Amino acid sequence: MTIRYEDRHRNYSAVRSYLSVIRALILRDIKARFMGSAWGYLISIGWPLSHIVALLIFHSAFGRMQPYGDSAAVWYSTGIVPFMAFSYTLRFVVLGLLQNAPLLCFPAVKVTDIIFARAIVEVLSIAIVFTILVIFFELTGSRFIPQRPLLAFYALFLSF
Repeated sequence: MTIRYEDRHRNYSAVRSYLSVIRALILRDIKARFMGSAWGYLISIGWPLSHIVALLIFHSAFGRMQPYGDSAAVWYSTGIVPFMAFSYTLRFVVLGLLQNAPLLCFPAVKVTDIIFARAIVEVLSIAIVFTILVIFFELTGSRFIPQRPLLAFYALFLSF
């Protein structure tokens, strides 16, 4: 069975159109949600990191010992990052549906497009937070990389 050139061209054109809709929604979400600047995006990256810092400050202020292991920072980070990956993605995808509802008047935009675009933005944001944490813990000498990184990646992926 051979696929004719016209059918193949029509399929490429549909995929290209779909990807351009997703790209436009991602750019619109970033510009609208992060105040159209790099500072707004840095605030969104700093927000999860501030949660970890606040917990560490409270932890040390009350003189509590680490619940497990050598580092309270690693303990809280390994619990907070998957939770934030789930809760932030869920919250902002739902908000994205509400904020972008007027775009559904355009025939090219579907509900799933809005969901995928906002989920991509959230996955990239939490990946940046995770990368910052890994770099920080590597520089401070704390062991942050799990013994089975692929299994940890699967768990983080499923939380999305």
